[in-house]
Amino acid sequence: MENENNNQDFSGQVIDEIKNADLKMRPRWHFILERSLFIIGFFIILGASFCLASFILFSLRQSGLWFAPEFGLRGWQTLFHFMPWALIVLSLLFLIILEILVRKFSFAYRRPLLYSLFGLLLIVILTGHFLVPWNQRLYSASRQNQVPFAGKIYRVFSPSQISGLRQGMIVSFIENVIVLEDENGATTTIIVGPNTRQPACDRLDVGNAIAVFGDEDDRQIQAYGIHCFR
Repeated sequence: MENENNNQDFSGQVIDEIKNADLKMRPRWHFILERSLFIIGFFIILGASFCLASFILFSLRQSGLWFAPEFGLRGWQTLFHFMPWALIVLSLLFLIILEILVRKFSFAYRRPLLYSLFGLLLIVILTGHFLVPWNQRLYSASRQNQVPFAGKIYRVFSPSQISGLRQGMIVSFIENVIVLEDENGATTTIIVGPNTRQPACDRLDVGNAIAVFGDEDDRQIQAYGIHCFR
């Protein structure tokens, strides 16, 4: 009996406080608008994350940095030195924002933070990987001036923009000197020494497409590693 009286008193106090505060119920359209903006924002950031991840993976392949780890410690040093860190930090920022938004859903906030964060990272990377061919088509179109605004973006990550790194076709190979022609028609002299690593190459010959890593000096590269495209 005493518990019932206490409950009634408590309920009465809550009702009195609501009345005194002059609280108003928000209309239903307010909740619908709020949820709609939340969902739209979530998918915009998710789509931006997919595109950014795809662009990062494409730039690593297009520049040749993707193959740098084949050449041991020095290859890893080259990879980390020339990684597009600004894009990576931006993508991580998007990932954090996505995690904050995902935690609003009941299926996410009941799970450990690391699980949902790792799940988001995996989804973004896998989707970005499948979107790489789309970046390749956009890059090809920009080279033909069909997408002018994208030309400058893709040129920044061209192999010719990274010192000591070239991709192209062998047009001449005499003794230990290679003349490499890139996609723009520019040529670079490559010096192949006894310590040049070629883990993915059966043999070097005219017409082979390769990526070269080394020390550059006046359009000449002393190669420490060569990757052959099969």
